[in-house]
Amino acid sequence: MNSKIGKSLMRMFEEHRIVFWYDSKKELHSEFEALDLPGVVSVEINNDEFGLKYRMLREEPEQKFLVYKEGPAPALSENWLLDLELACGVFLADKAALWLSELGLGAEFMDLVQKHSEFFRAGSRLSSLKEMLTPSDSLSDIQGKMLAVCCGCSFSLDLVLESLLDEHALEKDDRFTLVLRCKLDSFLWDSLRRIYGYSSEEPGLQDFALCVFDSCFKSGIGEKGKLLSESIVFLNRFKDSRKFREAFEVLSEQASDVLEIPSKIASLPFTDLIELDYFKCIDIHVITALASEVLRQTISTERVEEIIRQRRKSHWYDEFEKYYEAVLYASLFLGSVEAMSISISSAEDGIDGYLGSWYMVDM
Repeated sequence: MNSKIGKSLMRMFEEHRIVFWYDSKKELHSEFEALDLPGVVSVEINNDEFGLKYRMLREEPEQKFLVYKEGPAPALSENWLLDLELACGVFLADKAALWLSELGLGAEFMDLVQKHSEFFRAGSRLSSLKEMLTPSDSLSDIQGKMLAVCCGCSFSLDLVLESLLDEHALEKDDRFTLVLRCKLDSFLWDSLRRIYGYSSEEPGLQDFALCVFDSCFKSGIGEKGKLLSESIVFLNRFKDSRKFREAFEVLSEQASDVLEIPSKIASLPFTDLIELDYFKCIDIHVITALASEVLRQTISTERVEEIIRQRRKSHWYDEFEKYYEAVLYASLFLGSVEAMSISISSAEDGIDGYLGSWYMVDM
């Protein structure tokens, strides 16, 4: 039994012996059947109006009755119970009103629940939203929390996006399909426009991901991206999350191909990319260029060590660690050979020289 319906009806029975309930949208029949009101007989109108009237007025004149009809009230001229209805009470309830009551929201949010009725049809979503709500919530706060419920995460646009992009990268769409069913997609795109500056005639998760990668890359090389700086904060958070590591790498690879990142960085000095790690090809470019500098001996070992130390923060460092180490040891080797001056006047000189620095070449 829905406690909200039961309590509302019992309050009406304190003043009326007979209460009529017209379920105009035909959506509360199961709630009616589940009712078990103490001292009240529940009856359903089923083309038996005269029989019900006789029972309520003649056979059981003291008994309380809840009279339910699935569908709207009949026209006045066709309502054979109109006299009783006018003398007694009419219970007004529909799904939207019950949802508002369940959530403790005022009538000013009626348009919200009617517009997003699909969201509220699931009791689990209703309960999850109720746990998130606070008395000070605005309309946009509530819609944001509804998005969070659909995505199975806490109330935060960043978390909602991470959840949706994670699923999208894995070629699933359950969460986003639910967002569409609940008609929350317009709110999602409006939020992305307001917070990240994302705007598109045909907005979509893939398009948003491409815009984020493109904008952050351009910002990293000193150009102006389309999105606001908040997009950099988001992508760095997404990139550094262990939970979404796989999703980030899938989306990064897709964006690298679509945006033609390898060709764009080919002409850039590798030193301009040292702080960037949005794409795997950046590490490949840095390693290749660094190795070339080492072979030409146009870079000091100290500078090589500094660059590799900076690249250790790269998302892809673990994958390329051995390559970075190879470049570093090549620099150490070539530097040692260049600095080596072998001059032996005695066996003791040779031993001292080898123990001092020559052994490093062998290493």
